[in-house]
Amino acid sequence: MDKKSCPLCNGTETSFWRTLTYGSKLLICSLCDLHFVSPYPSLDQEFYDQNYYRSWGMINNVLPEHVKILKEKNMRKHVKHVAKFISKGDVLEVGCAMGSFLKVALEEGFNVTGIDLSLQACEIAKKENPDARGVQGTLETVRFEPESFDVIFMSDLIEHIPEPFLFWEEICKLLKNNGIICMITPDPGHWSCMLMGSSWVHFKEEHLVFFPKNTVNWVCQNFGLNFIEFSHVVKYTDIAYFSAQTKQFGPKSLAFGLSMLSRILPQKMEEILFPMPLGEARYILRKIVYSKEI
Repeated sequence: MDKKSCPLCNGTETSFWRTLTYGSKLLICSLCDLHFVSPYPSLDQEFYDQNYYRSWGMINNVLPEHVKILKEKNMRKHVKHVAKFISKGDVLEVGCAMGSFLKVALEEGFNVTGIDLSLQACEIAKKENPDARGVQGTLETVRFEPESFDVIFMSDLIEHIPEPFLFWEEICKLLKNNGIICMITPDPGHWSCMLMGSSWVHFKEEHLVFFPKNTVNWVCQNFGLNFIEFSHVVKYTDIAYFSAQTKQFGPKSLAFGLSMLSRILPQKMEEILFPMPLGEARYILRKIVYSKEI
């Protein structure tokens, strides 16, 4: 599908930014500043079931323990941050993967629901978190009650959405008045993107749209949200996990170097966690409560 008009604001004035390593162009909308791929690669649900989690080191539908540890450590930071704004209530995670956020949010006392396109991921998430509600599907196929969540959390999710305008419409319907959205997503304005160019780790085929700060401001103005906070975040990773990620997604030069390093390091050293700035931003948005006229 060749997207020449903006999939967020439908603007037709776009500028070319760069050609990505797999051949698509990256365009920038002149109206809302959304960065989006054209044409979109052809991906289906099987991509996320059969290929996507291979890079996590899955063996017989079981995650390695060191991957569970790093995922939960990263999610614990976000749960603690969310609790600064809303400390209890109903939380929806869109794109819950295998349930790391759900587990940590449950431990912190939230009521949690997770939804994911991948049937494989949902089955694992429900097995790991029996007290959480896990649903396979999308917001278009699973109908939640309007204004039923105090918090909507999404990490590494919005960049996969082909029709972001419709997605934001649905998200805002589900959020209670004064509820918050916590979104973690790659920021094309980050120095790591400028440094690595078309080889930036987030320029994957499944990443279709990118939300810099100006775009999130546009979203707030058009969907009744207050822009509360913006910050760049680091992720904890280890050599073993990062090597598997780059082996599948690239860039090839980095994958080769990490592969060589993995061969000479003992396993315990491969699994030592360290923080790494990968160019992701965290946004906190709050749903505006409009006073009723008497």
